[in-house]
Amino acid sequence: MPFGQFVSLVDMLVERYYPALKLDMPEGQAKLLLLKLSNLLLSKYECVHKHTTLISHPFSLIVDPANGCSLHCPACVHTSSGNRKNFIWPGGFLEEDLFLAFLDEYGPYGFDLYFANYGEPLLNKLTPRFIQMARRFALPTFSSTSLSLKTINFEGLVLSGLPFLILSVDGATSATYLQYRRNGDFALVIDNIRKLVAAKARMNSYTPVLHWQFLVFEHNVHEVKEVKELAATMGVNQLSLITPYPVAWDEPTISITKDWPTETLLFHCDMDAYKAALDRMLIDLDNEVINRHFLRKWSDRIKPRRETGDEAEVMAVKSLAQPQSTREMKTNASGWAETGGNAATGFIRTLRWTQPAGSCHALGRRPST
Repeated sequence: MPFGQFVSLVDMLVERYYPALKLDMPEGQAKLLLLKLSNLLLSKYECVHKHTTLISHPFSLIVDPANGCSLHCPACVHTSSGNRKNFIWPGGFLEEDLFLAFLDEYGPYGFDLYFANYGEPLLNKLTPRFIQMARRFALPTFSSTSLSLKTINFEGLVLSGLPFLILSVDGATSATYLQYRRNGDFALVIDNIRKLVAAKARMNSYTPVLHWQFLVFEHNVHEVKEVKELAATMGVNQLSLITPYPVAWDEPTISITKDWPTETLLFHCDMDAYKAALDRMLIDLDNEVINRHFLRKWSDRIKPRRETGDEAEVMAVKSLAQPQSTREMKTNASGWAETGGNAATGFIRTLRWTQPAGSCHALGRRPST
């Protein structure tokens, strides 16, 4: 089916199903649901047909609240080895005005938002605020942290409504932990886990679900049994044991454990409570921004660029002024994308805004980890 005809069909489906949906849910929810689903249909078409210019919006988002990190894990952009000179990664924090502009443009189409990349998100004091802002578009959020920080707003993190938090802790003792999480503080991390669990209990909140992630290396595999016992007694909800990417290119003394089967243990799980937490995102939607996007038909967002056979290549006509940021997109023939000099292998497409104070990414698909 030619693209123009497919886009008209998507518009017709939105127009047909909106009256029925708003009988069963508030108008804002109906519009938001149709924006997300119609965008997903268009994204799939553009992916299958290998479009290099797109009108669909990314459906999975990444926001890095902070570019810095106090740890120096091998193979990270913050490594303490000589390889660090190969990474251009200025420090700084994401500011609210940039995130607001990013969210207003891409939030209505997203299905999830990951608050982390190569920085420590909890270094930015605005991170709980950012999580709350994402709820305006019913975006389930999750994040990842080392918890090796002396100052953490535990109550603010719980009140933000964050559904899921990954705790990166790769040891059951300080000596083992520090071999990979360099410059970390194991005792501080364990104490912060206890404080976060206590804050959840004090505020009678099931979320954020605390997911302890243990990367299995040769130097820590002997502590797997001990970390299982430790996690079970501390009140975290889950523990995963996974094989990381090789890091020997940066630190030859660290080897991964080959053929280690990924294992996930569930300790304290309540799916009804988790679903209720997600449902609460629908209370305070930004109906003004949602309506603005909903009123723009997909067929109005394209214009012919050049004919190829019986199908026109199309381009998005967008403009979002950000004088202190840059917007870059370059898609190669395979349909993957590279932005800002960093390969985004496995992504269908990537749009990245960068500035010295943090960065935002809008991704079509995340690679498996």
